[in-house]
Amino acid sequence: MTKRKKHLREIEPVVVATEDVGERRPNRSLKFLWIIPVLAAFFFNLAVLDNGYVWDDYNLFERQLPNIRTVKDAFFPGEKVPELFGAKYFRPFTLLSYKTDKALWGHNVKGYHFNVLLSHCLNTVLVYFLALLAASRLRSKYSIALFSAALFAVHPVHAEVVAWICGRNESLSTNFALLAVVLYALCRKKDSMLWLSLSCLCFLIGLFFKELAAAVLFLIPLYDLCFYRKNYSPLTKKNENVSVYALFAATFFLYYIARKVLLGSFGLQSFIEEMNLVKAVISTLGYYLKVTVLLLEFDYFISEIPSSNIYFLCPALA
Repeated sequence: MTKRKKHLREIEPVVVATEDVGERRPNRSLKFLWIIPVLAAFFFNLAVLDNGYVWDDYNLFERQLPNIRTVKDAFFPGEKVPELFGAKYFRPFTLLSYKTDKALWGHNVKGYHFNVLLSHCLNTVLVYFLALLAASRLRSKYSIALFSAALFAVHPVHAEVVAWICGRNESLSTNFALLAVVLYALCRKKDSMLWLSLSCLCFLIGLFFKELAAAVLFLIPLYDLCFYRKNYSPLTKKNENVSVYALFAATFFLYYIARKVLLGSFGLQSFIEEMNLVKAVISTLGYYLKVTVLLLEFDYFISEIPSSNIYFLCPALA
């Protein structure tokens, strides 16, 4: 009887270890689950290849691109590059992507649309892995990631971005903004300065595609607040969090100074225009929050910035 008990004690740890290993190793097929939402994003939006020129595409190809002959022209547009609708845009990487497409596709409009579609597919992949990292402690993490990416892939609010060639500034900027957040999530998980540095670099690149990437300044602390509340606590790693957020703020300040210098926009009038632009961005965000959630009065294109204060207050308070 004593020998039997001793034998059971010896084999018991082996059984427990085997079960733990089985729980830690998910089915290999789950590693390729991200392909499903990517295919959905691709085939659901495949019809955009036949769109031709839409909305601002005409202005882009007739007025702007012919005046951008070198890389310097993209960073120092000056008066050579006509402004659309009277606004000063500083999106050099977007302009360079158009020139790259022109070298690849020439006058084949389908090629330009194809690259925008690929960018949307890449965003779908990034949403999948971001959701996977955010839900890494849950057993249903793969289901959550699949649902999140699939919803992003086919949601009609993205029709405006995918439908036209000029929509690439949002799509490419979102590529690097999402990549910055994914790398930051890896930084939190692995506690590595390498991932943090790469995250800031992607954030900066995204800003040079479009100012939309500034949303990273809000997404980073929001990610900590929702998924790493222990690290976010002011009683534990407050100083560390402040220094990390200050690094992202410094990255944005570097972009802001570069924008001011390269555009040559200084003075009170320039500051007032920038504040009006900030208000317009927040109001537009409020409008998109409404159509994303409610899908009421949905339109693919906003011809005018929403003027109602409700659109401004909702995202500002959020």
